[in-house]
Amino acid sequence: MPSVQDWRAMVDVDLKGADFDERLVRTTHEGLTYQPLYTRAPEGPRADRAASWQLRVPVSSLDEAREAVEGGADALVPLEEFEGLQDLGLPILPRGVEVLAGQPLPEQQTPLTLDSTRFHEGGASDAQCLAALVAGGLYALRQAEQRGWDLQRTVDQMELCIGLDPSLFRGLAKVRAARMLWAAVLADCGLGATSALVVRPSNRTWGVCDPWVNLLRNTAVVWAGALGGADAIVSWPYDLLTGSSELGRRVARNTQHVLRLEAGLGRVQDPAAGSYAIESLTHQLATQAWAELQRLEAEGLADSLRSGAFLQRVEAVAAARDQDIDRRSLPLLGITEYAQLGEQLGEPPVDARFGGPFERMRAASEAFLADEGRRPTVVLATLGPLAEHNARA
Repeated sequence: MPSVQDWRAMVDVDLKGADFDERLVRTTHEGLTYQPLYTRAPEGPRADRAASWQLRVPVSSLDEAREAVEGGADALVPLEEFEGLQDLGLPILPRGVEVLAGQPLPEQQTPLTLDSTRFHEGGASDAQCLAALVAGGLYALRQAEQRGWDLQRTVDQMELCIGLDPSLFRGLAKVRAARMLWAAVLADCGLGATSALVVRPSNRTWGVCDPWVNLLRNTAVVWAGALGGADAIVSWPYDLLTGSSELGRRVARNTQHVLRLEAGLGRVQDPAAGSYAIESLTHQLATQAWAELQRLEAEGLADSLRSGAFLQRVEAVAAARDQDIDRRSLPLLGITEYAQLGEQLGEPPVDARFGGPFERMRAASEAFLADEGRRPTVVLATLGPLAEHNARA
């Protein structure tokens, strides 16, 4: 049987002197590497989910809550305060106090929620988000210990929430790495890793343009969360950014139903375990996140956020990613690639989404057309040879 060395020798012949890493190894702006061939990789702990995940549905009104109950939701996540939820017979989540670095916990023991999605939607890398999540958990445990709380009970009642991009394998690896990191920290503390892991889509990749593509983004996140071993998953309507419709909410729920009940994604524990590629990606994310966690511990999470040290590192990653998006080497389907130019656009929200600048540029073009009766004129100045300035350069 040919060995890896035999394979490499044949590849080197085909490369005709070209550099192997430059041609076949891809490195992302976050520092993750994708190899053309994987061999055995370090394996982490298995995802230990007792049963299939919990289907959580975000609701903004009592009518939406009733709709979710009829649509098979397991739990409700109210986005606004309104009366009547308690009468519907489903858990209302999250139950606890959200942990914010620098703010004290209540004196009486209560369930806690740790949510790293604000960093993710602000441009942080997956490793930075995981580090901030675990650093927040350590901050909460120290506060709980000072107040005399039962630490194992604190862990048992704690929820960890992470946001995912629609990258199937990277999202899957992120969920597995989150479980691995939290288990390692709790083991050092002499505690069992029993906190619930909640997954939801990160809005940063979603678009107002061609919103049907958001169906695919949502499906990829549910898939990654399910196979990564999430205990609960929240899915968004495809038209979330412009005001969710009944159809959008129904499809969001049914995406989870189909993957859970028809595809059976919840029937196998940690199906990615042993996959060399997934194990390698999980290990890379966990290693990067651990290094960032050590920096945050040395700086102090609250102090790092106040001084801007952590946010400066986030901004460096975000700037590299923005450059990739601007150059179209990181495509956004329906926004920078295969855009539906004939669709009618409203006014895009001003936020930190990846496609926001492109959507606002298109909205400005629409406004110019409405005012002037023609599209704005753009001059494309081509510099250098064709290979340097064509659309795929």
